[in-house]
Amino acid sequence: MANQPWDPKHQAFQEALKELRNLRGLKQKELGEKIGKHQSYISKYENGERKLSYLEVLDILEACQNSVAEFHALYMTKVAETKGQYAYRKPAKK
Repeated sequence: MANQPWDPKHQAFQEALKELRNLRGLKQKELGEKIGKHQSYISKYENGERKLSYLEVLDILEACQNSVAEFHALYMTKVAETKGQYAYRKPAKK
């Protein structure tokens, strides 16, 4: 079932969000301040204790200055890693 916290896709989602925050050099508290939430909110979704809506994800991506496409590519890389596959690559332009 893909909606369980221990599901590899769910874990890849959490890891991708955490990596984006770390790539921007933000602490949980700093990201929380940017999106108007407490540090514990950030901790809970990064640890799988809380689910996020699509709009919440968009707020996080905006605060981290990332696009949905960039996040998706990172997420797909994390999913591939959990399956022992190669990293996601953008399709070549034709």
